[in-house]
Amino acid sequence: MNEQSPKQESKHGFVPDYIFDKAWQEGNFLIPADKGLRIELRMKLEGFSHYGVMEFPENHKAKEILLARIAAIDAYDSKLKNSKESTE
Repeated sequence: MNEQSPKQESKHGFVPDYIFDKAWQEGNFLIPADKGLRIELRMKLEGFSHYGVMEFPENHKAKEILLARIAAIDAYDSKLKNSKESTE
């Protein structure tokens, strides 16, 4: 993920500028295989989605993408849970 350094200021407040970047939005979203990394990523994306700047009409697409990526992580976890239950 193209994360900025903590010292850089974002023009979108606490939401990093890469969230609004077309290349990031249209790029492949890889869900980490490691559960801890998935949890961390999900929490980070969900946190970004709640900032007020995401409610602006011009940021609607970015928020939709964040929510879709959160849903993808949830679906991945659900699929893993269901596959573990079926093998037991």
